[in-house]
Amino acid sequence: MKPIIGIVIPCYKANGLINSVIKKIINTCYKINNIANVKIYLINDFCPKNSWQEVDEKYDIEIIHHSENLGVGFASKSGFYAALKDKCDAVIKIDADGQHPPEYLIEIIKFLVSRSENEMFLLKGSRYCFRNRFTKIPIMRRIGSLFLEPIARVGLNCRGLTDIANGFIATNSLTLKYLLLVNTDSKIFSRYLFESSFLEKSCSIKCQIYQFPMAANYGRNWISSMESSKMIFPILSFWFKAICRRIFNQYLFNLNLGTLLLAIFFSAISYVIYTFFYIISPNITYGITVSAGIAASFTSMITISLICLCLFFFYDYTSAKRVKMVNFRYYLDDILLRKDSN
Repeated sequence: MKPIIGIVIPCYKANGLINSVIKKIINTCYKINNIANVKIYLINDFCPKNSWQEVDEKYDIEIIHHSENLGVGFASKSGFYAALKDKCDAVIKIDADGQHPPEYLIEIIKFLVSRSENEMFLLKGSRYCFRNRFTKIPIMRRIGSLFLEPIARVGLNCRGLTDIANGFIATNSLTLKYLLLVNTDSKIFSRYLFESSFLEKSCSIKCQIYQFPMAANYGRNWISSMESSKMIFPILSFWFKAICRRIFNQYLFNLNLGTLLLAIFFSAISYVIYTFFYIISPNITYGITVSAGIAASFTSMITISLICLCLFFFYDYTSAKRVKMVNFRYYLDDILLRKDSN
């Protein structure tokens, strides 16, 4: 029996675009209908312009309606639950505005079909694997990615991860059930932090992360519905909390060499702080000479704390899980097409 692949499309303000996206998806997936069956779920997230009505009635897709705007994350989860209910073997989430080229689906589906049903993994697209001058990415997105990705890699403990906000993602049903049904201290957000929180929870349940290079489509009239200036502090807050959650789970909930290094660091730094404020500082205030023993222990503890902190950072860095690259042939075809058109 051929596996069933669910394709989830959150739809909000995609006027003039959504019908073309679905047409491309259907035409692309038809080329590999010998290896998998595809079921498309379009989630109308209470679009004020009723974008979903533009979809040609001849297309055999399931449309899920929200009675209010709940966000891209909630819309995606609605599609995920529907796909699991229909016993889909794997699920792909793709944007409705054409930013994610549907032509990648051929190789994505082949990749999904090739994986073991017991493997926990997440496949995601990345616009920043390679530099090329034929993909016009908005400058604010480039700047945001440049500053946020190092913080995200610390929060996720992933080496080589790029493009954390990319919503072109795919996984199998086992991984999706763990992500949606297993309670952890990481939760999947409903709005613009969806992609980041989805990545964090994937890493928290020890999924292998795969990423593939892709060239996104930004039309001349493309406008993001997100207000970047209002997102800076919530995103920074999210990743700071993610770092704290990971440190707690990795080094306090579990015991290892990193735990020992942290314990020595905090013990040493506590001694340094206590000695300075309760012994050295009062003595200086009253003109009393600090004894050689106190001075030696103070400097020794500062040295020990710095050494342990450096060793901890090194241990944490080397324990990070490396993201695996999956190179799809269509990326080269896409770049060549863009080159010729320029």
